[in-house]
Amino acid sequence: MKMKAQELYELRIAASVTQEELADHLGVDRRTVGRWENGQIKIPCVSVIAIRALLLPCSPTHEAWRCMAIG
Repeated sequence: MKMKAQELYELRIAASVTQEELADHLGVDRRTVGRWENGQIKIPCVSVIAIRALLLPCSPTHEAWRCMAIG
């Protein structure tokens, strides 16, 4: 499963999530998320799955995250 840098950026912005918040939930450094978004390094498949689960609005995990972020 692949994800392009622009897709990651657009999903993250649409979900109103910072690079740091996404990095914390994925267990990576904020700079890693920035490098993914800039296309400097490929996004590992396991991270793509986690990103989609966290950021796609139709995902139950997405709703749980929003509650954690707000609460």
